[in-house]
Amino acid sequence: MASASLETIESEITHLFSISEFKPEQRKIFEAILEGRDCVAVLPTGFGKSLPYHAIISAKRQQSVTFRVIVSCPLVALMEDQVSRLRSLKIRALYKGKSRETDEQVKRGDFDILFASPETLVGDEEWRDAIKEIDVSLIVVDEFHTVTEWGENDKGKVAFRKWFRHLGELRSLCPYAALLAVSATCTRKVYKKVVKLLNFKEDALVIRMSPNKRLLRNPDSKAIIIATSTLGLGLDVANCNSVIIYGLPKSVIDLLQEMGREGKDGRKSVAIIVYKSTHLRNANEEMRNVCTTNMCRRQELLSTLLNEHELEELSKSTHDHHSCCDNCERNCSCCHCEKQGIEEFYIDDNADKCSKESDSDTLSNSGVEEDCCIFYR
Repeated sequence: MASASLETIESEITHLFSISEFKPEQRKIFEAILEGRDCVAVLPTGFGKSLPYHAIISAKRQQSVTFRVIVSCPLVALMEDQVSRLRSLKIRALYKGKSRETDEQVKRGDFDILFASPETLVGDEEWRDAIKEIDVSLIVVDEFHTVTEWGENDKGKVAFRKWFRHLGELRSLCPYAALLAVSATCTRKVYKKVVKLLNFKEDALVIRMSPNKRLLRNPDSKAIIIATSTLGLGLDVANCNSVIIYGLPKSVIDLLQEMGREGKDGRKSVAIIVYKSTHLRNANEEMRNVCTTNMCRRQELLSTLLNEHELEELSKSTHDHHSCCDNCERNCSCCHCEKQGIEEFYIDDNADKCSKESDSDTLSNSGVEEDCCIFYR
């Protein structure tokens, strides 16, 4: 495609989606899709990972080319959220299961983007046969870390949702479609497994950014949302600048997803993790290390996601930075560290409880029984 043509298309897209321009990583994904090339993208929460495959529909329309996208999505709430947004932009987006009429529309191939669960796409024989008859140009696996996190057996237990592990079969159902997998959190171990399970081609483009985010102080929240950990899987929550997580997530991947809901607007933010000794005992080794380390928690948290060079660069950027985590603040000698907002409220309230209750069932690193909390700023 000529550069001038691409510039014209991008101008139309930025106008449609009300953005000034593509971010460099978004542009790389978009161009990979245009070229029909497989792509793996690990980008921070709130980055706009879905924009390239949303925008491709507009681009192909300008070329008078039919282009259909199938998106494997883990949650109906995510499907509804994206379908609503896309339909407001005149993109024919559907999700399987909304109604009998919608399902018939899908089988006719009368859509631009289809959202469906792995259980439908590869676990339902009727729908497997239907998908074979549809000319699909792009397969998207959203939140691809769930392929192993949810699709594999955990210490002999039955897999939470086994069909996630079989999503690679879509390559045989849609043999001419390119594959895009996106996630905000992916350890090196999970990445190797997912690339194999999804049958990525050898020349797949890999785009990866550190999940590290500057989570600073002084939250200014005006509303409270109480939700399960599902909120961490990509639902848009505007102006969220503080998060309290009660209990330890299953893994550092889950922790990063849950923390990632705040600070998406670039404003100063804080995340607080509150846990008890029972949570600590049931946590995996990576989570225990994050909780019990006396060093930088951010470094420990990201040690399974970044390589040695990236960790070294992270260490330089957070050295003597008291707004990194509670340990960094504790080890800081600037004498200007001040707790504000929700931090101050929680710590003062917790201190009162600890002075009154000596029979708490929680245990701090110092051996004193008390409620524990961790801050990421």
